[in-house]
Amino acid sequence: MLSVFGISHLAYLLSLPELPGFSSGGQGLLLFLVFLTEINDVMQFIWGKLLGRHKILPKVSPNKTWEGFLGGVISTTVIGYFLGFLTPLSAPNVILVSALLAIAGFSGDVVISAIKRDKGIKDMGEQYSRSWRSIRPDRFAVLHCSCIFSFSLLHCILNGKNGKKIHASCCDADYI
Repeated sequence: MLSVFGISHLAYLLSLPELPGFSSGGQGLLLFLVFLTEINDVMQFIWGKLLGRHKILPKVSPNKTWEGFLGGVISTTVIGYFLGFLTPLSAPNVILVSALLAIAGFSGDVVISAIKRDKGIKDMGEQYSRSWRSIRPDRFAVLHCSCIFSFSLLHCILNGKNGKKIHASCCDADYI
């Protein structure tokens, strides 16, 4: 269910209406989301390998460290700032979205790790045929988690930017 829900949010980005003064459109937002989600995973891995000493969740994901998490969030935020031209957001909003996207990506990764640990699966690629293993299904699952969060956040920011009243629930039928 999570996969279908996440994919639908990615597809919606491609069908966004034109925004005045924003030439990248939904394709730019989709690239921003996918690239930052993937680069966050890579940056957390690199920082964790280089400086990682303090385990963040040893029972769920023993290789994740605070140093990797913080290094990934900071790196992803900086990279997101420089990719801000792909979004219609102001610089402070790009920084906010990039940082929160990195945190959401980490959270999604931890959730997938907990599910894998609960089911006794070491590598999700083992569950698929050889042709599907190259896609890295666990990374794709993290993208599903982060895209739902980022879609909702972008939706709230863009609706607020356009002068609409934002309700407690940004997913009201009036705004979708």
